[in-house]
Amino acid sequence: MSWDAWRVVRAALEHGSLTAAAPRLGMTQATASRRLLALEARLGRPLFQRTPRGLVATDTLEAMRPHLDRMAHAEAAVREAFEAGDAPRGDVVVAMPPGVSADLGPLLVAELARTAPDVRLVLLADIAYRDLDQLEAHVALRSEVPAQGEHRAARLVELEVRPYGSAAYVASLPEDVTLGALEWLTWTADLAHLPTSLFVDGVLEGRPARLRSNHFTTLRRAALAGLGVMLLSEVQANGLVPVPLAMPRLAGSMWMVVPDAVRSLPRVQAVMDAVHAVLADL
Repeated sequence: MSWDAWRVVRAALEHGSLTAAAPRLGMTQATASRRLLALEARLGRPLFQRTPRGLVATDTLEAMRPHLDRMAHAEAAVREAFEAGDAPRGDVVVAMPPGVSADLGPLLVAELARTAPDVRLVLLADIAYRDLDQLEAHVALRSEVPAQGEHRAARLVELEVRPYGSAAYVASLPEDVTLGALEWLTWTADLAHLPTSLFVDGVLEGRPARLRSNHFTTLRRAALAGLGVMLLSEVQANGLVPVPLAMPRLAGSMWMVVPDAVRSLPRVQAVMDAVHAVLADL
């Protein structure tokens, strides 16, 4: 039986629908559906129950889940062994938060152009954590290390954040200004779980923020325009200046997480080296 068909099954098992699974396999939903139906026809039994909420694995398929996982890891290991002797070339998918991508992304591209010109970055700049076991990303920069999965993590840097605003805005503040009196630029409700968002909401105590957005660059541009302050690390300040106020220390680590299945690939190694080189220069 073709592994291509079982790849569809494994992805559908993980994501609950062919609509979600197909893009991760680089195919259309129609193609994924045809492969799944052909496999079920060959087996003479369904692998999923079709429900209004999506695909639900049969007991038989659930029992096969660990075997499918091993097949997927074996496929990645074969690909790794094939490519291990090659010079670094090809696409590397890197996932990172939007604020990190805005500053680090261009620097990574420049570093790779110098050290590994045949490697091309595909940057996924969003808050959502990518499924590294499914190789939705080859390298991920995260504030937390995944609790499960076959990967390795390296702490890159510890970042301390504080309020930053434009030089004109900070200069206009009275000497006795308090954190609660600042005009805050912060995250929308869907990102209220972020530590920086929790801190700002605690300072506001129910008062409205000057601006809420789920887009990092929008918030930083608003700060550059003198509309208020946002919590940033020094490396994210980009022309903004800190507000000279005493406040609790807010810090977190940035980790680089790489799936074991692709860690030894030359192109992935080149990106990992580029990340370290760029951060060393900041």
